[in-house]
Amino acid sequence: MDVRVEEIPAYTVAATKARSVKAEDIGAAWGKLIGWLGSARATAETEVGAGIGITEGKPGARGQKYEAAWPVESGTKGDRTVRIKETPPGTYAIGRYEGNPAGVNEALRELVEEWLPGSGHELGKGPMLSLHRSGLLDDVQVIDVCIPIDG
Repeated sequence: MDVRVEEIPAYTVAATKARSVKAEDIGAAWGKLIGWLGSARATAETEVGAGIGITEGKPGARGQKYEAAWPVESGTKGDRTVRIKETPPGTYAIGRYEGNPAGVNEALRELVEEWLPGSGHELGKGPMLSLHRSGLLDDVQVIDVCIPIDG
């Protein structure tokens, strides 16, 4: 995987938590979020392309958490199932993944366990991001997997 280091700005997003990091729970979170957004808004292009996956904890680690998120306008109001929040800005190592979204956690693991040790950087604080660059309904997803880094 080719990796580049870039600054990523904060995004205001509507987000909903998955019950676990299992594919079916992540899919259910996206379904809930898309239902909240409405089909027209959920298929519109955003500043990142489409949605954002927010992953807390190292890939494969116990207690790992996931949120499905969608960039929204400042001032958007959430509800009981969808909250409005900001993604943290910062310096990220970014690798491009193309394929089924179920492979994103493996791509994040590759960045953390294979690229990071020899990079001269350390894993930073904050969540890992998956910036969906293609439409959520595309057969092959183009996703920039991003890990926060220090150093």
